[in-house]
Amino acid sequence: KSRNYLQAFVCLIYQEKYKFHMPELGDLDLTALEATYTPLTDEVTEALNWIAYCGLTNWKTGEAQVVSGRQCDEYTPPTAGDVTYTIYDLRWASDVSQELFLGERSLQYDGRTPEKRHQRLQSRSFIFQIPQQ
Repeated sequence: KSRNYLQAFVCLIYQEKYKFHMPELGDLDLTALEATYTPLTDEVTEALNWIAYCGLTNWKTGEAQVVSGRQCDEYTPPTAGDVTYTIYDLRWASDVSQELFLGERSLQYDGRTPEKRHQRLQSRSFIFQIPQQ
């Protein structure tokens, strides 16, 4: 009896780095520092160079490429210095981990100014482990 298994692997990493400020409990101001893509295979690197992804043709396998503010297909990563005004909620998920919920963009509350700070939380969360002492 043979079985087919779907094998998944990561071939491209996207990261956004931010500096944060919490002006009031529940409010979170995120200032973009940089956005990067890192191709992890030679095949992906070749494809990114061939299509000039994000307008770049100098992609290298395993090396992060800063793409802040560049048009990458239909997405433009944040430009360094862009501020997003959002909200957050931190909840215990277990004895050793917490869930972080961030604000969700809407037409009326797009997070571009303090007056347009996000008003609702996203349904998905980020889970992180609490270091044991």
